[in-house]
Amino acid sequence: RIYALGENGTGIRLSAGVSGCLISDNTIDLRDREGLGRTGIDVACVAGAASNRLDHNRIAGCSAGIRVSGEGEDAAEDPGLLVTSNRLIDCNVGLDLPVGVVSGRFNEFEQCTDASVRVSGGCHRLDSERFEAGAEVSISGGEMELINAVFAAPNTTAATVTKGVLRILHGTVWRPSGTGPLLRVSPEGTLRLEQSILSAPGPDLIEGSPVVSADRPNALVAGPGHSGGGPSSPDFRDPLRGDFRIEPSGTASMRGQCIPDCRTDATGAGRPRARCTLGAFEMGVAGNVGRTVRLAREDCTAAALADTFRQLFPGDTLELP
Repeated sequence: RIYALGENGTGIRLSAGVSGCLISDNTIDLRDREGLGRTGIDVACVAGAASNRLDHNRIAGCSAGIRVSGEGEDAAEDPGLLVTSNRLIDCNVGLDLPVGVVSGRFNEFEQCTDASVRVSGGCHRLDSERFEAGAEVSISGGEMELINAVFAAPNTTAATVTKGVLRILHGTVWRPSGTGPLLRVSPEGTLRLEQSILSAPGPDLIEGSPVVSADRPNALVAGPGHSGGGPSSPDFRDPLRGDFRIEPSGTASMRGQCIPDCRTDATGAGRPRARCTLGAFEMGVAGNVGRTVRLAREDCTAAALADTFRQLFPGDTLELP
């Protein structure tokens, strides 16, 4: 546990020569220590093998929660860094990606002020991430794939693409109030939107011209019925409590095709081979029935159990003594 750092300090740093490291179950919390200008975890870019992993770390109050630094290849077949089940809270930038090849899953970003994820170079893929009441995903270069991402009540815009490429596949973006677009893309950038749900008061949910495909439809729900219950509503189960699963009574227009790039939903449940539900979650709760989750003895901490429960049952709460 790290609760204080020197000026412009870094909690944990992996140099370019380091490989095969697992950085797990650390807490870096600088919220009471003026953490601006300080980095939680800094990883030098190592393109190629997935040699280093950051798992179940909790980082709060830093200028940059996790930052990839150094020089590296813009693209590679395998990620140079794997980030899984980390929580980035109250940071200026949650995940800063100027270079490298990063893959991630089940990370959570809460109330980041400048950008939840900032991409200015490299080639990255994040699956089943959750963004809570914070700043946007900012793309100013490089490429990013967001698969099964959930944006719950972003401050203003969920994602902005000024340069580079952002692909959002099976995303769910919900903002209960406020005005302005949920997504912005400039003429120099590319936004690919596939089988996603965007829901906000509207009227204009997207600024710019995204790339869309007729065989991979999206649901853009604007107006009074956007939060559930309206005739054009996606019929989320309980969006105010963070549950964005579609009710079984959801309209048939919330169906798309099965895409090889996305065989599971945001809980890890398998998607059907045909007629997948739009958005991050498959319709109903059937995907979790009968699932078996095994944890190693050393992983049976309160934090690990809570994370596993949250992934299986989004919107519900597990209380441990």
